[in-house]
Amino acid sequence: MDQRLNVITLGVADVSRAREFYERLGWTVAFTDGDIVMFQAGPMIVSLWDRSKLAEDSGVTSAGDAWGGFTLGYAVGSAAEVDQLCQDAATAGATVTATPKDKGFGYSGVFADPDGHTWEVAWIESLIRNADGTVALSQ
Repeated sequence: MDQRLNVITLGVADVSRAREFYERLGWTVAFTDGDIVMFQAGPMIVSLWDRSKLAEDSGVTSAGDAWGGFTLGYAVGSAAEVDQLCQDAATAGATVTATPKDKGFGYSGVFADPDGHTWEVAWIESLIRNADGTVALSQ
């Protein structure tokens, strides 16, 4: 198995509400069949699908609205971008769960979307951000 990730599917309580939230953040739907919504996110795809359908399809029991034990990351080019994106997310309907602050690696803040999926917005000093939006760890 290659060391990569191509698709992240977020289980949501209300697909329409989740879609509207991400669209308010400026994301554009790349595909929908009325049941699942997919956004092209750089070289990856982020999908939104009904939480109970995702759980059934995955052969697990849904944890409801509980935090899923992971945080999605979004790399930006400056501390000011962290502040702005956390503010934009709150305006779009997110809850800022960790106010942006200095950290040993740079600067970051965290927001939760309407379904509780947490996103860390981070400026990481040692991270290389390519023009196409991809990132790499500096050697």
